[in-house]
Amino acid sequence: MGTLTLSGDFTFTLQTIDWMPAGGGTGNATVMAATGAFSAPDTGTAKDLNTVPQPVGIPFLLADFLTFAGQADEFDLTLFQDLPLDHGLHSPLTMMWPASPDWPGAVIPLVVNVLQHPLPSPRRCFSLGKSLRKAILSYPESLKVAIVGTGGLSHQMIGERAGFNNEKWDLEFLELIDRDPERLARMSIEEFMELGGNEGAEVIMWLIMRGALAEGARKVHQSYYLPMTTAMAVALFE
Repeated sequence: MGTLTLSGDFTFTLQTIDWMPAGGGTGNATVMAATGAFSAPDTGTAKDLNTVPQPVGIPFLLADFLTFAGQADEFDLTLFQDLPLDHGLHSPLTMMWPASPDWPGAVIPLVVNVLQHPLPSPRRCFSLGKSLRKAILSYPESLKVAIVGTGGLSHQMIGERAGFNNEKWDLEFLELIDRDPERLARMSIEEFMELGGNEGAEVIMWLIMRGALAEGARKVHQSYYLPMTTAMAVALFE
């Protein structure tokens, strides 16, 4: 492993990494990673990005590792270094950690397309979570990692069903994500939309989180809240 310091702020590191592909055996690649503080760029278009504390850092080497390892399972992930962070990241962080003076951990945001069709299938999301788990477990350093799945439960913002909620489905989803995530993975995007509303299908991102957990993980806490347009919930797994 070689290190080249280009400035006082960042150190770039070349390292060969190994992982365990889905089909067995091993894979490796040489990647370049940067260590140093990270903050979202000031785009001038999202006021909230400039008024909240930023995550203290992104472990670039681990992000690279997950990207290359995902390719072994046919997931073509892309790395961004200048993509602004939004409420999809900040909202859960405010519930997990104290925000002052800084977030006490590093974050790797995983952006999933739940806006522009075609969307990834529930099965694809569940499989991505399993791939992430294998990659994290094979990472050469011992890390304490928490996987967070985000996305509002039942809601629809547009069309004839604007304002739609389905509390019965929300509670069933929270039960299935714990006891039978495989059943959720077998569902189609259209079924998620029918039961939870057009935008409510974004809960497929929860399946990435669930797939990354051990099979024996179980829900130890749940809170459900339907204030107005979007059903919200927190579920903690161990």
